[in-house]
Amino acid sequence: MNTYEVWHDYAVGKNNQTDSGLRNVIKNSWERSRNFHVDPFFHGVVMVPESELQTRKHNKKELLAAAMPHLHKLYKIISNSRTTITLTDEDGVILESFYNEELKKMKNFPIPGSVHSENNCGTNGIGTALTTGKPVQIIGPEHWLKDNHDWFCNSVPIMRYDNIIGVLNLSCPIDMGHEHSLGMVTSAAYAIEREMEMNKVLKERKNLVSLQKTIIELLDTGIIVINDEGFITQYNNKAQKILENLSDWTGKHLDEIIVCPHDFNHTFINRTVLENFEIPVTIGSRHLYIGFSTAFIE
Repeated sequence: MNTYEVWHDYAVGKNNQTDSGLRNVIKNSWERSRNFHVDPFFHGVVMVPESELQTRKHNKKELLAAAMPHLHKLYKIISNSRTTITLTDEDGVILESFYNEELKKMKNFPIPGSVHSENNCGTNGIGTALTTGKPVQIIGPEHWLKDNHDWFCNSVPIMRYDNIIGVLNLSCPIDMGHEHSLGMVTSAAYAIEREMEMNKVLKERKNLVSLQKTIIELLDTGIIVINDEGFITQYNNKAQKILENLSDWTGKHLDEIIVCPHDFNHTFINRTVLENFEIPVTIGSRHLYIGFSTAFIE
């Protein structure tokens, strides 16, 4: 029997054995679909209300921020083909989709807000990837719903800290499916995971810089933080008031801010510790001595 015949007999209850050449991932998913009492002849898709979709998108804003550039890149590659790319959350609810307009006439066209978990529509790329936690390719009559038999789906879970937070899916008509499509989707999903990790690191660094800025503003001493090349990375208002220079110092070299005969470059290169060391400084037309101290952060 071909796959459709095996599916039909199993779907209508004529055959409880699915040993006719089916992959284990399909056999197991069909069994789950039956246990979920999913009607294989159900027409249409389950939708969440628009308000719930917006809430879900808000809750997944970090995923969306990381994924959208990669979805755009992926769609540019396949935009001339009858293909749709979808991103879901961990419940199989589609958050975003990119698609060729020709596909909208197909049954069960995946739109934002539609639910594709196995317990809602049985065996399908998104739902089965969520259940197994692995990349999966579902082809034609391997889908549990008859209305999905014209689809060729490639779905890959997106992971964060060993938890599934969504699925990236590429679907097309069965006659356009290609076995190598799954590898492309897998690469894109991995890129999204890396993007999220990079965004997390950048956010932590920004939070650290913000905390450092708050701390040095609380000090009753002028503070200037520079990098190894002598360029200013942080400073507080007290330092600006002492040197009577209220311009933005960020990214400027220390020599641009402090006019004096002292060689600060020599001090930093040799990591010379100064403790309230008085140095002559020119501020406008005035010449005065200001006490400088240094501290080096490893």
